Amino acid sequence: MTKKLLSVAVATIAAAAVLTGCSSEAERSEVGDCLRNEGSMASPDLKQTDCTAADAEYKVVEKIEGDISDGACENVEGAHTQYYEEYGGKKFSLCLGDV
Repeated sequence: MTKKLLSVAVATIAAAAVLTGCSSEAERSEVGDCLRNEGSMASPDLKQTDCTAADAEYKVVEKIEGDISDGACENVEGAHTQYYEEYGGKKFSLCLGDV
């Protein structure tokens, strides 16, 4: 599995990680969900959290199935960070904004 957090308007700030084929909390996230990063920008580990929680860092403003290109979230209103995962034949980007 490859996972990355990208700044939408800047350069890539991430690295690849290989994990099991289980679905992640990020993959199960939908527009409107809030997330916290229990990892780092270089090795992200996004977890769902309540949007009113103090640890909420991001809100999903768009989920794009099948596109993990670095610019996938550039034209998404309110997005400042892109997170993506790729494993097997599955790939998606989360466009993340402020909580």
